[in-house]
Amino acid sequence: MTHAASCLLLLAHLLFGCSAEPAPPDGGDDAGTAPDAGAAEPCTTPSDCDDGLFCNGQESCSEGFCRAGETPDCDDGVACTRDVCSDARGACRNIVPDADGDGVGTAACVDAAGAPLGQDCDDANPARFPGAEELCDTADLDEDCDPSTFGPLDLDGDRYRSSACCNVEADGTRRCGEDCDDSRAQVSPASTEACDGFDNDCDGRVDEGVGGALFVDADRDGHGDPAAPMSGCSGRVGLSVLDDDCDDTSAARNPGQPEFCDVVDNDCDARVDEMAAPVPWYPDRDGDGFGARGATPTASCAPLAAHSLLGTDCDDGSAARNPAAAERCNGRDDDCNDLAYFFLGVNDTEDDDGD
Repeated sequence: MTHAASCLLLLAHLLFGCSAEPAPPDGGDDAGTAPDAGAAEPCTTPSDCDDGLFCNGQESCSEGFCRAGETPDCDDGVACTRDVCSDARGACRNIVPDADGDGVGTAACVDAAGAPLGQDCDDANPARFPGAEELCDTADLDEDCDPSTFGPLDLDGDRYRSSACCNVEADGTRRCGEDCDDSRAQVSPASTEACDGFDNDCDGRVDEGVGGALFVDADRDGHGDPAAPMSGCSGRVGLSVLDDDCDDTSAARNPGQPEFCDVVDNDCDARVDEMAAPVPWYPDRDGDGFGARGATPTASCAPLAAHSLLGTDCDDGSAARNPAAAERCNGRDDDCNDLAYFFLGVNDTEDDDGD
């Protein structure tokens, strides 16, 4: 070999190494080297490998290189839920359906034990969900999905909700407020029964345990017919606590009536016109047998035409209004008890609000 050739060979050796043959690939079996160059990052602790994402699993550090984790299984085994993995929350989400978009999942979606996973009692109505404002409506809707709560209607201020406010439960049961009469503060479940013709304690019964022995007073002279006893409340029109009327068809005959000149036994003592004397007569312009209330009477021993012994007529211009008249549903006081009390039903009169 010439000197020039030797120099060229030495130069090639210095530039390209000792061998012109390519090096065999690394099979990755050497400790501390990656199995696939470029596929993994070197590490010393697991925190070096954490990418901050939940849904691609928990990374680990093994033999000096990061290893990928396993994707979490978010399936909860419940067919009605939508199972998703959320990196934002760092957890699996099992979403309960919310068809009406009110933000509350339906209670119709249940787990394996049958327990509801949502709270919405009506997922077809966005106005009904827990926390919604309960209203007193004619449709009996349970807006807040709590059958024990009702609308805020309490007109009489007795702190009991009106029985006009109701909810209908899923099984069809209708539940209503406890106040059976929201126009009268003296009527509520906390009230004591009074003898007044109303169900004061809201137990469905009227004047139970408080009525007394009374007698029909058909002629409205304040004396009852002993042959017509009944139980009721004193003070009611047409009833009397006295049972001493000898003629309940005539106001001119009762034990409290003084004798006057009419050839009749007025005081029920079986004698006629004994010690007869003038008695007050009240003008009766409408001829209904009752004199005008508050009118100035005329004293006379003999009966006076167009006059009555009873000055109790609240409207002497109308024969349809007097103490013996039947109460009608017309907004007026027909029987002169100063109340427009035609009873439509229990605790339901023609003018409950007194207007």
